[in-house]
Amino acid sequence: MAATAAGAAMVINGLMNELLPYELRDALTLSTADVALASYLPFVVDAAKAIRDRHRDLKMHMIEYDAWTPVDLRHPSTFHTIAMDGDLKRSVMDDLERFVRRKYYYRSPGRAWKRGYLLYGPPGTGKSSLVAAMANYLKFDIYDLELTEVKSNSDLRRLLVGMSNRSILVVEDIDCSIDLPQRGDQGGERRGRHSFTGGEDNEDKVTLSGLLNFVDGLWSTSGEERIIVFTTNYKERLDPALLRPGRMDMHIHMGYCTSESFRILARNYHFVEDDHTMYLEIEKLMEEVPITPAEVAEVLMRNDGADAALSDLVGFLEAKRGEVGANKGVKHHGNNKVDKYEQTMVLYCTPEYFRGVSRDYQSLKDRAMIPEVEQLLSEVPTTIEEVTDVVGRNNGGADAAIRDLIGFLKAKRGDAGENNGANQDGNHNGDNK
Repeated sequence: MAATAAGAAMVINGLMNELLPYELRDALTLSTADVALASYLPFVVDAAKAIRDRHRDLKMHMIEYDAWTPVDLRHPSTFHTIAMDGDLKRSVMDDLERFVRRKYYYRSPGRAWKRGYLLYGPPGTGKSSLVAAMANYLKFDIYDLELTEVKSNSDLRRLLVGMSNRSILVVEDIDCSIDLPQRGDQGGERRGRHSFTGGEDNEDKVTLSGLLNFVDGLWSTSGEERIIVFTTNYKERLDPALLRPGRMDMHIHMGYCTSESFRILARNYHFVEDDHTMYLEIEKLMEEVPITPAEVAEVLMRNDGADAALSDLVGFLEAKRGEVGANKGVKHHGNNKVDKYEQTMVLYCTPEYFRGVSRDYQSLKDRAMIPEVEQLLSEVPTTIEEVTDVVGRNNGGADAAIRDLIGFLKAKRGDAGENNGANQDGNHNGDNK
């Protein structure tokens, strides 16, 4: 470094002798060159680092044998190609740019140079693609933290401290990885009940408090310029302690496909211009039917030509509209409606709809317990997502899947009964959830 500084000082002195008027040269001392060097050299170093980072290969780091293992990250997703609302996309990009520019904004008050993002919304709405777009935009490596692979808080700490600067830590489906409502600060009898891993001796299991200690505790200062991303399909299941500013600073809702998102996908897959004659028909159907960007992309991908792809999408949407109409006929399950701001829709599962679902999940249509499931569905308002989630998470065969679903519905029926009783006693105000 001393040799570099000396060389830079020689360059600066040479430039002064060459460029400054003769009568000013004697007035400038070596200290002037030192001042110029102190201001200019950090700029040169930062510029060199930026050039290096722009051209380096990105890596995805996964946990293997209790350590990070890197592989090349070649995900094609960018903010130009991702299908999401334009205003939301711009706000995310602006927030990322502010974060990387504001090193001294974080250092000056003594804050860790990190930022947290919560991505939430139905499956297939582009949460993972947004993470990849963020990494490609910033040229940050991704560290994919699979919490079920981590045995203890000490192992978690070792992994997180081993991350490089200028990186993104991703915990996908955080609600499935941890029993978030069980807080780690209760102590005593409840210790270990909030752990990620099973077993009787949970003294050092991975806990919510252990994770939060890295997110914004003392260990959060172990690196710089880091982004933390949690994804979930069900934001309402998360512990409020995880969602507050300083942990998850920006909450990004990834909703169903909008007209703008659809046009981006059509342009990406088939180079369709914005004046295609079928656009109005498709967009009108999308106002009536919730459809994810992943579903739209799948329909567009399976067709070679633009006209065939868009015609196929019209048929897909019309078929889905029929399913929605069947659900609206169930009075005791309430009215299904689309929120134009959230682009979310609650679709309750009827016995009739379940028979259709059962044909796609684990061959349930041939099982004798189906009448019991249908009876429970007629008594307990249960969403389609809840049913498909319970049935699809079982790998032990159809019998295990349907038993799990019956247990889930019975538990939900009990919760509903307790809530109704509480409302009649006047102990609770507000709506049941």
